[in-house]
Amino acid sequence: MRNMTILLARLLILLVAVTLTEGGSVEIPLQNFTGKRDVVFILDSSASVGTENFQIMKNFARFITRLFTIGKTKTQFGLDVFSTTVTTEIKLNQYNNCESCLIRRITIAKYKGSLTNTYFALDHARLNSFSKSYGARTGVPKIAIVMTDGKSQDKDKTCESAKDLRDSEVTIMVIPIGSAVDENEIDCIASRPSFILPVSNFDGLKKREFRDRVGRQVFSV
Repeated sequence: MRNMTILLARLLILLVAVTLTEGGSVEIPLQNFTGKRDVVFILDSSASVGTENFQIMKNFARFITRLFTIGKTKTQFGLDVFSTTVTTEIKLNQYNNCESCLIRRITIAKYKGSLTNTYFALDHARLNSFSKSYGARTGVPKIAIVMTDGKSQDKDKTCESAKDLRDSEVTIMVIPIGSAVDENEIDCIASRPSFILPVSNFDGLKKREFRDRVGRQVFSV
């Protein structure tokens, strides 16, 4: 009887872990990661992205957060959105005690629809998003996940800002989307080649295999 109870409990946990993809297929996230990370998503919301694709990017971010145990002593997530300007939609310490609140807040992040000032977003991350006042913790690995579908307005400034962010002990992962990106620019943003995780189009962000790959890279830092 006791063994049956344990089995039923495990099945219930498995069912709770099941989520639905945008296409409605059943999807089970990777095993929940219980370590400490400070992770900030930096989403391109320039005109080339569009509202529908921006929603796909947010859905991707939501899925990644569900791979982690959220908490003040576990993993914290932040969210920045950029185009001509950059806005912090979620600070690292804002929803570190409420996973459902974090998910809802990602969902309502606003699309901008203008230029691609990537350098501005990287500077903002260094000066604000990964600051102590926003919740960044000493001794905890810091990871920026930059998602973009095109070239920045100023490649030189972008490369310089990326170096400054890396020098502040933030690991930068880049998800270039589509063929309009500048590969050399992407190379100069990412902390190392293995942290460049391209997809051929926005639908690639929906694929379970790709999402798991990104999750494993975050785990590895």
